[in-house]
Parts: sequence; structure tokens; C-alpha cells
Amino acid sequence: MRILVANKYLYPRGGDCIYTLRLMKLLAKSGHTVIPFSMQHPENIKTEYDRYFVPHIDFREELKRFGVGNIVRVISRSIVNTQALRLFEDLIRKTKPDVVHLNNIHHQLTPAIATVPSKYGIPVVWTLHDYTFYCPDSTFLRRGEICTKCARGNYAQAVIHRCKKGSLGASLLAALECTLFKPRRLSKFVNRFICPSRFVADTMVEHGLPADKVTIIPNCLEIHQPHSKGEDYFLYVGRLSAEKGVSILLDAITRLRRGRLLIAGDGAQRDYLHRYCQQLKLSNVDFLGQQAPDRVRELLSGCRAFIVPSICW
Repeated sequence: MRILVANKYLYPRGGDCIYTLRLMKLLAKSGHTVIPFSMQHPENIKTEYDRYFVPHIDFREELKRFGVGNIVRVISRSIVNTQALRLFEDLIRKTKPDVVHLNNIHHQLTPAIATVPSKYGIPVVWTLHDYTFYCPDSTFLRRGEICTKCARGNYAQAVIHRCKKGSLGASLLAALECTLFKPRRLSKFVNRFICPSRFVADTMVEHGLPADKVTIIPNCLEIHQPHSKGEDYFLYVGRLSAEKGVSILLDAITRLRRGRLLIAGDGAQRDYLHRYCQQLKLSNVDFLGQQAPDRVRELLSGCRAFIVPSICW
């Protein structure tokens, strides 16, 4: 089969990206032709389809520079990215895929591209990596507590509370995208939504996604044998952001009598977590920063335990 796989980044940036890259590798190994669609980025893996990728934009940096031109540019590319629509359709016409697999396409590629394949009779599957359909901030969290006030389709709360990155502009844009691309409207163009767990599937259906279009497929994992019975360190790997609960993990480590905690990753809370670690007077915590996938596998294979302290669903 010829499978077009879309994700807004095409390098090991986060969980959705790693999933996409691993899936592409697995599909190619199984004899399928994989056609990627993404946004241009210097760290992207190189492919013969790069010329169809959407020009890079950093919304956080753009929103910092106040001005009519910047605002218009951000709105035109984050709600309905017409350039992404054109390039995506050009790629479909050129490669004639048998199926399109969408992943994390919000904001940079925009959900508008989900409407294109049906024009050519091409089925679409969409893996849902978070809750962006029903939460402009993707996490169902507000100030560290679960919040589902936007889940019924009124996204004003996200703007009022500046849920997206603490920014009024970012929150407004995210709310506008959710308002324009309601899940039930998008479901007319999607043959199957893939959820990685029963909980995610039930949550999506509870808030309006058609149950007959939802399938559960757990994320695939690469299996590696541990090289030891577990060394004297615990491990966290992931983004350093509030929903990941790393500060709670640091609180727990204050009660640890032996061993160390290694933290691999980067994110908006990096500086805060460093300061919090100093405040707790922890001397057995090492911040490793962003690590390459091979190094992460080494860390995983040798740790006493891998800890997931997330406070979001």
C-alpha cells in the first residue's frame, strides 16, 4: 500500500513524533510505501518529499512580536493554513496514496487538511495523541486541576483563563481552531479515529465523537532487553512541563534514602524545576537535558525504575 503519514514535526521532538517515526519505519519494513507530510524544520529527517512540506513557523516567537502583520500571519496559518492545504493536495495528486494517516496536525498544518482526501476518494485514519479536539490546551488541565469546561463546545473558558501557554493570543487562536473544527464536523471526512487506550476512546466518545468511528490501537514499542538488573538510579524521560508532574516527583525524591533520579528532557519548566530542586536541597537529582533516542534506550535499560508522574489524563 501507499500510505501518506502526516505529522507537524518529523524528528524525535515528542511522543507523537516518535510514534510517527516508528510507525513509518514499521510500515516500510512491512513492504509499504510511506509518504510523509510535515512542516519544514532543520532537524527533520530527509525525504524525497521535503518540497511539499509547509514552511516553518514558530507561533510562540511570532506572538511575542506584536503587530498587525504578525497577527494576520499567525491567524492565517494557525486556523486554516491555505498553503498547507495546497501542498497537501499537490502531494496527494502526485503520489496517489491508498490511505492517509493523520497524527498531530493541529495549529501548524491545521485540521483543514483532513477535508482534502475525500475529494479523491481516499480513506483517512487519524491517531489522537491528546485531547485537542475538546480542550484548546490539549490536556484537560487548568492550574494543575482537571478541567473539562470546554469539552461541550464552548471554548470561552480557555480564553478567559489563558489556558494555552498563559497567553491571551495563543488561547484565542486555539479556541478559534477548536470552534471552527468541531469533532463531529471533522468526523464526516475521517473513516476511523485511532485512540491509544480505552480511557482516551471513552473520553472522546463521551464528548461527542461517533463511537462507530473510534478504534483502540495501543502505541507500538521497541522492545529492548535490560543490560542489568537495574542500577541505582530512577529515571524520568519526557517534556518538562506542568502536566508531566515532575515537581511532584521531586517532592517524592526527598524521601528517597538511596539512589539517584535522572531527568532526561527539556521544556518550559526547566528553570523552575532547577530552582525547585535547589529549594528542596536535593543533591541526588541530575538534569540531563534533551537526549537522543539511542541514549534514552540505554538509560531505560539500566534504570531501577522508570517513573511517570503525570497529573493529566
